[in-house]
Amino acid sequence: DLEGTWSLKKNNYPFFIILDVLEHLENPHSLLEKVHDACAPGGIGIITVPAFNSLFSDWDARLGHKRRYSIGRLKEECEAAGFKVVWSSYFFSYAFPMAYLERRWLRRFRKAKNPDFAADKDILFPRIPGFLNAALRFLGWLEMGLLRIFKLPFGTSVVAVVTTAVR
Repeated sequence: DLEGTWSLKKNNYPFFIILDVLEHLENPHSLLEKVHDACAPGGIGIITVPAFNSLFSDWDARLGHKRRYSIGRLKEECEAAGFKVVWSSYFFSYAFPMAYLERRWLRRFRKAKNPDFAADKDILFPRIPGFLNAALRFLGWLEMGLLRIFKLPFGTSVVAVVTTAVR
């Protein structure tokens, strides 16, 4: 229970990772403050969240997501908890056009043909052919190289590297 009462030793942890958690919480600020308090001075963390509310879909709702983030919103939440954002970017940019098309156009078409589409549990994580999985892994590898050179202007997720800052 990330929003319940739990404690970590203050100023103790030099590193943390929060991967796709904040979007599930009613009050992500509370978790971020607790993690900030637990970080050692100069501690560093990596945070990822799904990007762009315009991509919010039935998948998000079924997974218990409350929201999606822009880089700006994630920065605001991190800074409000006392972190300094040292680097951030969108990622999975190669998946963005497919996600946008699926969520904004194809899904509406399928719902019109099948009103029970949103309740269909079998579509949550469809299997994809091996060649497509290999192509997506290759695109991910290329994107990792691009992220070493510059930040990406869009993607289906946001990543931020943060460090502890004095409140």
